[in-house]
Amino acid sequence: MLQKQKTAAAFVAHIKNRRPDLEVFTYVGSRHLQDPHFIGKDGRPSEVDVVAGWEKAGGSFGDYLATQIAGNWKAWKHDRARLGKIDGLNIYEKINPDDHRLNGMFRHNAREGLYHDAARSQKRSDLLSTPHAALFGFFGEGWIGLSSKVNFWYDKNWTAPDFNPLGPYAAASFALAQGLRDRQTISAGSWTVKYFGTEVAMRKFARAFRSLPPVEMKDVPSGADTARVRWIVYKGKRYVSAVSRIPFAQALAIDGRKITLEPFELASFTDDGKAAPSVVGNPPADYVRWVSGRIAEYKKLCTEVRALNPRAVPPAYAKVAQKAEAFLKAGKPYAAEIEAAYGLLEEMRIRKRILDGPKLSAPRVAKGPKPSDNLDAWPKGASDIRADGAENLVGHVYFPTSWTGPSDLSMRVRLAHDGKRLYIGIEVRDNVAHAKDSVTIYLSRNGYLDWISKEKKYDGQYTIKRSSSAGESEKYGPFSFTCREIDGGYIVTGSAPLDKLGVKPGGSIGMLFFASDIDNDGNHPAKHRWALKQAMMVPNEPLFPYWNDARTCGKVVVER
Repeated sequence: MLQKQKTAAAFVAHIKNRRPDLEVFTYVGSRHLQDPHFIGKDGRPSEVDVVAGWEKAGGSFGDYLATQIAGNWKAWKHDRARLGKIDGLNIYEKINPDDHRLNGMFRHNAREGLYHDAARSQKRSDLLSTPHAALFGFFGEGWIGLSSKVNFWYDKNWTAPDFNPLGPYAAASFALAQGLRDRQTISAGSWTVKYFGTEVAMRKFARAFRSLPPVEMKDVPSGADTARVRWIVYKGKRYVSAVSRIPFAQALAIDGRKITLEPFELASFTDDGKAAPSVVGNPPADYVRWVSGRIAEYKKLCTEVRALNPRAVPPAYAKVAQKAEAFLKAGKPYAAEIEAAYGLLEEMRIRKRILDGPKLSAPRVAKGPKPSDNLDAWPKGASDIRADGAENLVGHVYFPTSWTGPSDLSMRVRLAHDGKRLYIGIEVRDNVAHAKDSVTIYLSRNGYLDWISKEKKYDGQYTIKRSSSAGESEKYGPFSFTCREIDGGYIVTGSAPLDKLGVKPGGSIGMLFFASDIDNDGNHPAKHRWALKQAMMVPNEPLFPYWNDARTCGKVVVER
């Protein structure tokens, strides 16, 4: 805003004139705390755009992300060159080390793994070349199942920064920042910073960091790229630091001094030396095996996806595996891990899930069931799918999910066709009746197989409320459904002509079955019509927001 008003330089000068002892700084990173870089709006590319662009450009995925992020900085007028012209203004590199977990139960975004790569991109950090870093982690503070009478944040759902790792891995975010560049300052941005259980690792890292001189240190070549070693002579003393970049313990010898680095540890020492230290070390075998396993998993997924659709694995993916293996062979497992990017591994998992997702069968029967039939009376051979375990519960930050067992919420789904109509029967066990309890059937003819698009809408979404349980048939798009109460729940049965659904025997269609449970027990912010006590899905393998993305569907195979 100050830049837009052309008052930023004057603002900084005013502060420094009045208080020369104060540091004035700004963060360069994502535009807003809660906004990922590749959100696909305000001129920014979407995650799909970024992946598609890299597939054409090839090369290091982290480097490509850095160029895209630099484009964002320029568009936002946050680039280093522009900000560096403001005298007295320091620049902090804002790193979101766990941005890939940003409200995972809220956004349902399978492509967030690429932000993990963005945070670890050396080129991204080099483009800013600042000795200061600000770390922002994220956690979702949403509905936690308490009553509004006792929880003053009853209806305050928000996102705030925090850090994920615990115990010996607690310094991971700090080791990430220090591994990219020697820092003069590392700040943890948060208004809750939950360090309980992480004090030992955090204090150990802080003690070593604060022992280093207030100047940038020089890198020392090391036999192991799993640690970053630096040195400087300052006021007659030689300072040496070594930071681990991996979640495995490793051993180094610095000028013959043996040092064992715990996961993500920063170690430092001071002596009277005047020359750059010699460093000897080998990557830990456990870490090498772990990286090798990741590369093998990546190659296997590429092979499996290529068999499903060759277009889904452009040549750039194979080159990544080749380069990662070359790094590994050269004794650079950390470079191999970065090359075999998490975002690309996740992209292959996404495409496999879309192209070869969960399958549900609609067998052919001689005669379809009657609307009044209970599900036990359906024709022999109709599929019978039971969802009565916690694995079928839907995860969402707004759902308290105080589930007590199958009688609280469970589903049974039956499917069949007679060559002309598709028949659906859904029995919901729900021991507390509420007018807003419902079953929603989502329908996708082809979009559920689309692995390219940013988003793919459903072709149909049909919600049958429990309150419509008069047992009379009602029209829902191509379907006719009835709903009636039973002891401990309700049954929804219906059918639709196959030709209206656009599917023939031998073909398939995308479908998702969703049961909403309310209970009206004060455990959810009821003003939101979609905020539930809990919900179940069949199938329950969401990649993207299930409420508006067809790729959550399973494939219903209409058998010949």
